[in-house]
Amino acid sequence: MIRWAVVGAAGVVGKHHIRSILDDDKSTLIAICDTNVVKGRELSETLQVDWYADLDSLLTEKGHQLDAVSICTPHYLHYEQVAACIASGKHVLVEKPLAISSEKAFGLVQFADRQGVLLSTIQQYRCRPEIMKAKQIMDSGQIGDLYRAHAVHTTFRTEYYFRSAPWRSSKQYAGAGVIMNQAPHMIDLMLWFMGVPKRVTAVSGTVRHNIEVDDIVSVIFDYGNGIQSTIHCNTVQIPGQSYIELFGDKGNLHVERDKLSKSLLNCDINVFIKRDQSHIYAMPEAVTEDIPINKVENQTYHGTIFSAFSKAVTGEGKPIVTAREAYQLVGILEAIIESSQKGVAVELELKI
Repeated sequence: MIRWAVVGAAGVVGKHHIRSILDDDKSTLIAICDTNVVKGRELSETLQVDWYADLDSLLTEKGHQLDAVSICTPHYLHYEQVAACIASGKHVLVEKPLAISSEKAFGLVQFADRQGVLLSTIQQYRCRPEIMKAKQIMDSGQIGDLYRAHAVHTTFRTEYYFRSAPWRSSKQYAGAGVIMNQAPHMIDLMLWFMGVPKRVTAVSGTVRHNIEVDDIVSVIFDYGNGIQSTIHCNTVQIPGQSYIELFGDKGNLHVERDKLSKSLLNCDINVFIKRDQSHIYAMPEAVTEDIPINKVENQTYHGTIFSAFSKAVTGEGKPIVTAREAYQLVGILEAIIESSQKGVAVELELKI
């Protein structure tokens, strides 16, 4: 049984961490940590577990009983909190991003490796059934070699969203706006589907909110040999959209919430494009089908992340997101910020 503590337990995301641990038959909740005294004590009484107001006290007084710590605190706290848990010999599962600089993220990956503990971040979009099915189809080779992908993730946030947690609108504490908060979901999926790009070009801005960070961003990833992907994210659009399209030389996939469609070409496109002379606008045919998806109501998919992590701690499999991927995502986010600020393409130079 993996013995857990949740740091930031009384926050908005904390309830998902707690529920995921309570629902997992390989896990048990030992303690919670939150700086909010009133909410922390109330939650402690409800859950019948110990509450600590700071991480140092938790690790000092309860550390000998803990195997793993989950962290769901503001971005700027991640680095020091993750480092403290690793130093204490705990496995760590933290909300994205791992840190708000790639240098610090890389340092955490190295530290975890030296300490012999697991380190992972939460990217629950990977666990959505339509996403997992799309990855399965792609990996099977059904749509061939990918040459392009496109993703959109747009939503709406009022200024109260930022006022209720002022760190979200601070470059110093959040790292960026939509780039660091909403966009990482789709950027992580691009990393998962397409791999690490060689070059990043981005344009961002603030079009609606009275904040110092961005609320809109468009990104082009260049993988070399003409292969590319594009992403657009914002927090100003009604109605919002969320989808990803994957294009291969044998077909393509269109993925959106609880939906997945697959189109397969009826010929070898590489042969068709060279040999067909029937018409100057000749077009190969494709067969499109909707793939059944088991829709799950009111599911955030944090549970899948926690279950896989707990199994990995006991030597069964690996986390949904590896420490290396967590670092790579931060490096990509950093390149997006740099490109949008300087107005130039940025060569991606990751250490792992």
